[in-house]
Amino acid sequence: MRILIAEDDFTSRSILVAVLKKAGHEVVETVNGDEAWAELQKPGAPKLIILDWIMPEMDGLEVLNRVRNLNNKPPAYIIMLTSKNEKADVIAGLNAGADDYLTKPFDFGELKARVEVGRRIVEMQEQLKESNDLQELLIDIITHDLKNPAGVIQSISMILREEIPGNEMIELVHSSGNRLMEVMENTTALAKTTSGERIEREIHSLSRIIKEVVNDFNSQLSTAGMALSINLDSELQVRVNPIISEVFVNYLSNIIKYASATNQIIIDAEENDNAITIRVKDEGETIPLKDRENIFRRSYQIAKKEKRGRGLGLAIVKRIAAAHDGEVWVEPNTPKGNSFCLRIPR
Repeated sequence: MRILIAEDDFTSRSILVAVLKKAGHEVVETVNGDEAWAELQKPGAPKLIILDWIMPEMDGLEVLNRVRNLNNKPPAYIIMLTSKNEKADVIAGLNAGADDYLTKPFDFGELKARVEVGRRIVEMQEQLKESNDLQELLIDIITHDLKNPAGVIQSISMILREEIPGNEMIELVHSSGNRLMEVMENTTALAKTTSGERIEREIHSLSRIIKEVVNDFNSQLSTAGMALSINLDSELQVRVNPIISEVFVNYLSNIIKYASATNQIIIDAEENDNAITIRVKDEGETIPLKDRENIFRRSYQIAKKEKRGRGLGLAIVKRIAAAHDGEVWVEPNTPKGNSFCLRIPR
């Protein structure tokens, strides 16, 4: 592990270097804050840093603030080295972004143990970054390389269904193509909510968003023999990201897929000063309690009438709600049916 030391005191710096080199680490020595900051701006700069609190040119706290403002991913692991032992000083350093601290004179065993903790965290962060890079690559492959052929399968199968109605093989190809497109759309939607960055929100009409989703489902609802009514205020304004539409896409998809006994779907809203709750109600078979408690878990499966779903769509719903500081759940209706609920802040 490459470790940067910023320490102006010759004796302390020499001891740190000797202990860490003996432990098998590669050490980059600097004698003040300016030198440390110069090293940390170079490509491949050390990810584990030991900063003395008080140094000439630039103190450790200023170096710490500058490093954190770089917003490097993954971030550096920073240990503050100080003779200060007042709690207020320690809290100030931690609040400024330090990961750990060590007071002088330091114990060699404690020094090596704290550095070892830092090493493990840095390595885990690097592994996580590699995993995220792989995820972004897979999303790019799905978005650019798979959607086009999947779209061709969908289009040709639709033409063949009209030319040769009732053919089981053609119906299988068509339904498989639809399922493939659904999986890809869900995967890309899920990726948008797992980047770790806060999603952008603007004022939108939630009523308009929901009505647009319903319009896209008209043919499916008609084929399934379901009627749908929307009881929403046309001025239902709320600060959201347009990806919120995926919540209602997945709610309706699940109702159509699993609630075959449903003949009426109602979408309505409950408002107060702090939040809006949207309910998508159906009159199908009530979802059992054990499924209601787990239905938004990504790996959870629900078996119903030879159909099996992996819950990816509802896992996306949960992620999207969380990205809006909201929550989702499903509750039973009386005497039958379910209400799929979304609550988001005003």
